[in-house]
Amino acid sequence: MKKIIIVLLVLTMGFAVIGTGCSDKKDDNSSSSTSYSSSTVSNGDSSSSDLSSDSNLDSDFKWEDGKYIVGLSDQGKKKKSITIPENCQSIMITDYESANSDVNKEDNNGFNNNELLESIAFDSETITSLPQFMFQDDTKLSEVKLPKNLKKIDENTFASCKSLKTVEIPSTVKKIGATAFSCSGVEEITIPEGVEEVEDSIFDCTQLKKIYLPESLTTISELFLAGIDNMDSNLKTTYNVEVYVKKGSYADKHYDDYGESSFIKKYY
Repeated sequence: MKKIIIVLLVLTMGFAVIGTGCSDKKDDNSSSSTSYSSSTVSNGDSSSSDLSSDSNLDSDFKWEDGKYIVGLSDQGKKKKSITIPENCQSIMITDYESANSDVNKEDNNGFNNNELLESIAFDSETITSLPQFMFQDDTKLSEVKLPKNLKKIDENTFASCKSLKTVEIPSTVKKIGATAFSCSGVEEITIPEGVEEVEDSIFDCTQLKKIYLPESLTTISELFLAGIDNMDSNLKTTYNVEVYVKKGSYADKHYDDYGESSFIKKYY
């Protein structure tokens, strides 16, 4: 009887040791798995991650620091309509001059020289300026909703946008840069109250027919309306560009400095 009891005790102790060893191995494996998972997450830290893959960022764009748009993604370049989202603080395009060069379109920022883009809108309220040449040569662009707090429309922003017939400019804009709408399709436009300065040849090479100028203007380049192609379609006679001003305003008093003989000044 004693022998049987001893054998049972030995077997019980053996199973206990084996069970402890298995438990230790499971703990080791669990620790190893956790460590590997943590390493995977660490490899995607903010210092080396591609911010355009962040689920909170619109995949139509290339991003920098999760705040600044630096171009359109391959997906965005294929779209006809684009909306700049609220979380974009600024547009930071560094290769906009490619609009005037033979740079491979795959290397372009995607905003200018875009043959598909028809509509652009801005939901962001923090954008106050747009880069030069931003939409140059977007020949199908016909609808534009500018940022509500925009301060400046820069040089050549909408140059050669031949389908763009008119643009509603926010009253927050203070300055319109040279050739901003040159060679575009703009035929009628209102410069809103709030705009203080207009530079050279803003509507150069356009067939602008009617423009409204605000009282707020204090600086008007003598070449402001230079280069307008006011030739009738039969290419034989010119039409009169109608320039509307407020009586007694700066634009009225200095009309002779920038107006041309083929223009007609009118009051509104």
